Amino acid sequence: MLDKQLLEACQRNNTLNVKSILDKARNRNVKLNINIGNSNFSLSWACLNNNDKILKLLIMLMKMKLH
Repeated sequence: MLDKQLLEACQRNNTLNVKSILDKARNRNVKLNINIGNSNFSLSWACLNNNDKILKLLIMLMKMKLH
């Protein structure tokens, strides 16, 4: 469910929504798996939560995944 919400927020390039979703998931020990081509990225929600550079990278990766 959170993955779907996160993908939609990334599609709309809505950084505030992305941060809000990450805040909800912060206390859960959840990994976000992103598969692009032959590459697989696994990121913990906690590592994404307060890191704008990783957040921007995540949004870029999610957009690439859509094309």
